[in-house]
Amino acid sequence: MSIIIDQHNVEKFITKASVFTTGGGLDVKRQIESIAPIKDQLNIKLLETTELSPSDLVCSVTEIGSPTAPPLEKAGVITQMIHAIEQVLQQGIKGFYPAEVGQESIMLESAYYADLPIVDFDPAGFRAVPFVDISVFRLADPAAAFCPAVIATDSGELITIPTKMTYDRAEIVIRTLTQLTRHGCVLALGEVRTVGELQKYAKDSLYSYHLLLSNENIKLPKSKLYQVIDKKEFEHSGFLCETIKLREAESNKTFTLCIYNEAIMLYDEDLKLIASVPERILLLDETKQQGIATMDLVVGKKFNLAVLPPEPAWATPAAHELFGKKRFAFFKKYLK
Repeated sequence: MSIIIDQHNVEKFITKASVFTTGGGLDVKRQIESIAPIKDQLNIKLLETTELSPSDLVCSVTEIGSPTAPPLEKAGVITQMIHAIEQVLQQGIKGFYPAEVGQESIMLESAYYADLPIVDFDPAGFRAVPFVDISVFRLADPAAAFCPAVIATDSGELITIPTKMTYDRAEIVIRTLTQLTRHGCVLALGEVRTVGELQKYAKDSLYSYHLLLSNENIKLPKSKLYQVIDKKEFEHSGFLCETIKLREAESNKTFTLCIYNEAIMLYDEDLKLIASVPERILLLDETKQQGIATMDLVVGKKFNLAVLPPEPAWATPAAHELFGKKRFAFFKKYLK
């Protein structure tokens, strides 16, 4: 059944979602500040996929690029983007779904200004991800299309891509567009799908926005306390990567985190891999159940870490091929 996201539960919504961001997404404080101008007017429907017709069209809404870029303007822009993509499709869009967890403020602002509901479905496996192609649709079919899409830049430009474009190609094209903007970030409407396509995968999901907003206790694996004792940074394919040396409080043993945005791998002191994407390595505040960002992992920082298995769709051999340790094998040369 539908839930209304409003001024009374929106901060709870954003904070609880942050637990699953695997070190990525937008900072909780920044998200709350971003929705402040519309908070008192929020009345956004959060729908289950069964509440729409299987033939209805919905699309993802996401900001792609630098996590430190200022929020992109949504008022006025999002309605223009919806109109542009509907012109291409010759059919109306009935709602938004998130491209990943960690961009709740972006989705709420977009839904508010477009006067559309949010559909409770996450193609990335209820987590934040570093690439456009980490989607169950791309996982099921490498030729699946991300586009048609509409891209908005921070200079007020709207770029419509009316033709079909695969996720792999969209990753290249959209990342290139981010490099041409002032702050390295764009707003994208894409991944147009029928609700029936979402329903196919939603039935197996273990976590959802509805669960976060319910009174049920969210069951998470036991976490352990760590402290950052060293940190090294390097660039790979235009992304800032990190190897972070940790000391576990309980055992005093050392561990290493390898981080490529939200793709995280954990090695023990013998450099044996003990956890890796597509598992969800949750980075949590030391004192409360709230996610923290990888950029907060400075030397001396204490935080909790838990490893959560992937959603069922992301526990397959194909998922490990697309979003597993092989894709990030380049880290090995930085571990010695």
